This record gives sequence, structure tokens and C-alpha cells, in this order.
Amino acid sequence: MDQAKRAALIAKIKAIGGSDEGDHEAVVGIEDFFEGNDDLGSIGANLPQHPGLARFREVLSSIRDRADVSDLVIAIWEVDDREGGDWPYAEKVYLATSEDDEAVEAWFQPLGPDEIWEVQPETLRPSPELEPGYRLLAVWWD
Repeated sequence: MDQAKRAALIAKIKAIGGSDEGDHEAVVGIEDFFEGNDDLGSIGANLPQHPGLARFREVLSSIRDRADVSDLVIAIWEVDDREGGDWPYAEKVYLATSEDDEAVEAWFQPLGPDEIWEVQPETLRPSPELEPGYRLLAVWWD
């Protein structure tokens, strides 16, 4: 694990802010989350067959880069800011898309999420602006 990149990510998360009350979540980009991260427990921790961080990054990046997706961000659930602690933990990603539920489920199938549902943008910090015809979906791993 790259401790300098971990520290930079934690500083970014703290600067964004989040709420212990759960009314909004701090989100970061794919590169921010995966650069220097070798902690399999940082995302998809309970998957019986974890595909690995490289595969997570590859699939998430390919989804983000689709023409019918305007953004994909990673929601930070927990931050262990102790010296030598774990990488920040994410249990969800959010994506803004114009596609239907079946298509989105197929995109994420290689990563085995537990649930996908629609959410309101103001629950995220920073909040994404949705293009006309787009909606914000949460993709969750238990």
C-alpha cells in the first residue's frame, strides 16, 4: 500500500466532508480510490470470489467511459486514519446514466454487487449534476 497516496486520499475525503448522520456521503474518483491501493478489503470485501482490485478498477473505468454514463464515483463508507491503518472502505459506487436497470445490472455482473437502486444527487458530496434523461444509481456490495 502506498502510504503517501493513502494519506492524500484521506485528506481529500476529510476536505470533502461527510455526515455521520447519513444525510450525505463523500465520493471520490476511480483514480483517487485505486492509485496505491492494494487492500482487497477496501471494496467488495464480502465477495466469496473477490475479482481483485485491478479487475474492479478495469470494470468501473469501462462503465464510467461509456457514452451513456456521465459519471461514476466511489462512496467512502469508513476512514481509518490511524498511522498504518487500512485503506478507506467503500461499499457503494454511484453512476449517472441514461440506460435502463437491466443494462446496468449486466455491466456490473463481473463484480457481483448485491443491489442497485436509484438515489437523489443531493445525497452525495460533491453532488453531481444530471444531464436531461439521466438518473443516479447506487451500486452496493454488502
